Amino acid sequence: MKGCVFAGTFDPITIGHEHVINECLSKYGKVLVVVGKNPRKTQLFSEEDRVALIKQAFSGQKDVEVLAYSTKADGYAEFLRQNDYDVYVRGIRNQADLKMENAMKDINAKLYPFIKTEYINVTGEVASVSSSDVRERILNGKDWLEYIPQKAQSLAKSLVDKLNDKQTEN
Repeated sequence: MKGCVFAGTFDPITIGHEHVINECLSKYGKVLVVVGKNPRKTQLFSEEDRVALIKQAFSGQKDVEVLAYSTKADGYAEFLRQNDYDVYVRGIRNQADLKMENAMKDINAKLYPFIKTEYINVTGEVASVSSSDVRERILNGKDWLEYIPQKAQSLAKSLVDKLNDKQTEN
């Protein structure tokens, strides 16, 4: 079994993402985490830092592969086709996520019938965690580290310290 693809911006990776990746491992055995960029959002962390955070969060997990893929002319569909994946996983936290993901799933089903979109529900306290909220907490000097996977917390803190140092210099 090849496994599945879980793609997103992961700016930064959160305990919600960690939950989805762990569920992917349980269900599919392997997961390829694809770090992309969203042109509608300004990323706080560089692409290489986001990849490093995910790799750190899953260090020692041989069945989690992480790579960057920023060429999104055809979204992730072309990536899936070129790399012979057919399972595309999306995390669902709430009804708004479900509505948005169902719309994308319908479009993908028509344009890219080889893609099988699977949902993993995120429940409990991790369901309320989003990267956007974590970025906002970081930028406003509020507590945020608890929302980052434990293995990646040290690296995340050092990256935020570097960002803060740069802001102080300017």
